[in-house]
Amino acid sequence: MNGHGKDLHGRPLGKYFTHGIGHSVGLEVHDAFETGAPLEEGMVITVEPGLYLPEENIGIRIEDMVLVTRDGAQLLTSALPREPAEIEKALAK
Repeated sequence: MNGHGKDLHGRPLGKYFTHGIGHSVGLEVHDAFETGAPLEEGMVITVEPGLYLPEENIGIRIEDMVLVTRDGAQLLTSALPREPAEIEKALAK
């Protein structure tokens, strides 16, 4: 996060990353998961980096859902908008 910009005071953004990188998904939206456990084929996890800058009244979290496959992973949320202009357009509807 530190390599992707600075706050109003010129400080790196890493200090505003205040939660984990993701979680497992199953019967519950936030299923219990042992963080050190290896990923297994068939698991669904989220990858959701987020930054929250209270002084600037800005918060953003991009949440992707990923299926763990035998050969790697499949991004289940690939059809969703990713670029700021695409997101703004989707929200305007």
